[in-house]
Amino acid sequence: GEIIHTGGGRKLTRIHPNILVKSGRDLDLGEVDMMNHIHRFSKSFPSPRSLGSIICNSTTHFFMTFIEGSTLEALWPSLSTDLKSSARDQLSKILLDLRSLPLLSAQYGGGTPPRCKDVRRSVRRSSEPIDNEQDFNEFLLSTTKPWISQSYKEHVRSKCLGSHHRIVLTHGDFHPRNILAELREDSLVIRGVVDWEAGGSYPEYWEYIKCLNTVSSVDEDDWLRYVPICGMGEYSKEWAVDMLLES
Repeated sequence: GEIIHTGGGRKLTRIHPNILVKSGRDLDLGEVDMMNHIHRFSKSFPSPRSLGSIICNSTTHFFMTFIEGSTLEALWPSLSTDLKSSARDQLSKILLDLRSLPLLSAQYGGGTPPRCKDVRRSVRRSSEPIDNEQDFNEFLLSTTKPWISQSYKEHVRSKCLGSHHRIVLTHGDFHPRNILAELREDSLVIRGVVDWEAGGSYPEYWEYIKCLNTVSSVDEDDWLRYVPICGMGEYSKEWAVDMLLES
């Protein structure tokens, strides 16, 4: 087949005009659960459809439908402001459609059984089920550096972290590299959203802060100006708190 991408312990291979295989030793098949759930309730949502998986010699191979297109990340520098605005509006509609679907379960996170995942420089997973936002906050605080004092954590817990957010279906890595688009003569069409490994049921602000997770303070990319706020909401306070946790 044709190797489409390699990196991060993953390999994407197109083995048929309509079939892609994602291979890796530590693939989280919670991605399969997420995609199956989406297509159980929506026949038209623009994400790949799961076609099954196998494990061979400790490597998992996840088969899915192939979506034609270039990454929005690759196209972005050449897009006009009008086309960037069009991309933003289409992505907002996609996110609203995602949030209209039923939750995977009453518990936070994704997979079977549901577990929360926090992808930063490394991937952190909750070891126990999480049933409410207070426990989700404890999970976030448990991933901070071990030398942070308990009194500092308590201050962040009581003064900075909220427990009032809705829980919604979330992609968890809504970045232009995971969005496929087609550039036509005078328009841009979003073809699909891929890489659902970090997806699941999370607080409504999670999509926003994870969408900005890879944005550097010295990066001149203007993605920040076109984040699809109408679809995911704007949670600047929560983002600032997350930056505090990250530092």
